[in-house]
Amino acid sequence: MAKKKKQQVQQALSPEKFIREKARLIPIYKCYMDKDAEAAGEANIIVIRKHKNDKYTIAVYLVDFLCCGVKNSFYNLRLDESEFEEFNQKYVYSQRMQNIEYVEAHNRIYGAIAWAEEAGIKPDKSFNLTQYLLEEDDENIPLIEYEYGRNGHHCLITLTRLEASKYLPTLRKNLGDHFEYHIEEDDLQAI
Repeated sequence: MAKKKKQQVQQALSPEKFIREKARLIPIYKCYMDKDAEAAGEANIIVIRKHKNDKYTIAVYLVDFLCCGVKNSFYNLRLDESEFEEFNQKYVYSQRMQNIEYVEAHNRIYGAIAWAEEAGIKPDKSFNLTQYLLEEDDENIPLIEYEYGRNGHHCLITLTRLEASKYLPTLRKNLGDHFEYHIEEDDLQAI
């Protein structure tokens, strides 16, 4: 009876485990941010990493610079060239985004998170995973300080009263009356 050779089977990592354990080893390729970010008070920030095999891993962060920090994020893992071009058409080119250096993307995201945390607001739960598509937030990334809020205060802008109710108790608890808020739904009802 012949002995069966033991084959070493490499188990594929789940996408989540791959991101947590390996994503930071993939070089940063490009970063983008909405052109009108300063005026809008929030922006989509895109961080793209390029694998050795010409695949792309992309993270998109919706960042509120006025109050809430990272409001949402998502990723696309191992896009091939055609999928990457489709992503660029949908998000980068059609949305009028500008190319930025990684250090700016990093500082804007983590700066907005720190600003939000002063008011007791944590990043969206999606950031628990997508943070690993950014470099670690340590002294290896040069610090650039940006202004957050409006007139030195946190400024919550929401579409609806329901959305505002998610944040207002936390803001009142942590900031007292030292913040501003605006609900766009109220503007529409006044018309």
